[in-house]
Order: sequence, then structure tokens, then C-alpha cells
Amino acid sequence: MQIHLIHHATVDSTNTWAKNHLTTFPQKALVVVSTDDQTAGRGRFKRVWVSPPHTNLALSYCLPLALLKHPPATAPLLLALSARAVLEPLGFQTHIKWPNDLLLQGKKCAGILTETFDGWMVIGIGLNVNMPPRALEQIDRPASSLHSVSGQIFSLSALQQSLTENFHQALQAPFPPFHHTLWAKPGDLLTFHNFKTTRQVRFLAMQMDGSLLVEIEGVPQTLLSGEFI
Repeated sequence: MQIHLIHHATVDSTNTWAKNHLTTFPQKALVVVSTDDQTAGRGRFKRVWVSPPHTNLALSYCLPLALLKHPPATAPLLLALSARAVLEPLGFQTHIKWPNDLLLQGKKCAGILTETFDGWMVIGIGLNVNMPPRALEQIDRPASSLHSVSGQIFSLSALQQSLTENFHQALQAPFPPFHHTLWAKPGDLLTFHNFKTTRQVRFLAMQMDGSLLVEIEGVPQTLLSGEFI
């Protein structure tokens, strides 16, 4: 599987742009759509992704579902693991909050939005890199960035290259162990929201297909979508 790069100085949303141009993409490649300035970034539940120009990573990875070697639900986890692998050598200890967040010092530093269209999977990631504390304060949830934690300025192009290479390799390798990267431990009591209701669940394990095994009122159940709050 080759890597095909597409870059725009400005775009509303890399996921939206990718969705509208899928028919032009090579059929046997990992297509990477990136931008310096994402003016209408999106998160899950129609949330807005706040990101000043030339400050953070904003990109979408697009690949035909037919090329996936693992269950589709594991693809965003592989991207989160790849981001974690890139940041760890830089001195950042992160944890994955199922199904789409990367936490740094307990605050969100990256979000992943996965969508499928016409046989394609589009996985967008926003990673807060050089975002200053004053900009992070504009976000309605606790957020962090590599800069706010370390005081350093990082090369966005170098981070994108490392992340893309790592994710490209992960997509073609056996699914790695990941339980030690999670923000929760077996037995933890968590608050879960599934678009309609909010309830307390006890976390048991993450399964190899990307789903979660939890206990609800003493009964083991599998969660395929939703979020923890």
C-alpha cells in the first residue's frame, strides 16, 4: 500500500474535503489530506474542533475498506496508538480514551473522527501541537497541547511524516497489544453516554475488534459506540 499526499493551505474540514473527492483518489493507497488552516474542523456529536492556523496537525487518512487487514473499528485505535508511539520518544506520556481521544496529563490533546463513505474509511485526526494556553482556554472541555506541557515549539511537518509512516506500518502489521495505553483500568466505574441515555458502567476490557466489554447492573455487555464522560 502506497502513500498519496494531498495538501491544502486552507480547507473547511479535511474529512469533508476527502468525502467530496473520494472518486479522484488512487484505489490502492493510503491517501493523506492535510491543511495548514482548517476553518470548520469537526468532532464527534457535531462538535467544533478549535485550531488556530499553522499551529496544530489537522489531517485525514483515507483508505478503501477492502485494504483493511483488521476489523474497521480498530482503525482509529491504530491511529491513536501511532500518535502515542510518535509522542512517547519526545517525552510525552499519553493515554487513549475510547474510542477517539488521546489524553495528555488527563486532558485531551488529540481527537479522531472516523467516517465511512462508498467503500472508503476516512479517519480525521486533530493533534494540538503548538497551541498556546490562552487558545486552549477557548475550548469548552479540558484540553492540552505539546507546547502547553513542554514549552517547546515542534515541527508540524516532521510530526505529520512520523505519524503517517507509523500509521502506514500499523495498518499492515498484526494488531498490537494496547491495554496498557488505556486511560481506564479493569474494574473502574465510568459514566457512559450512548447518544440517548447516560449510565454507570464498570469497565472490564477492550476487545480485539475495538469494542469494549463492560458490566452494566452486573451483566457483561459489549459497547460498539458512544463515549465516556
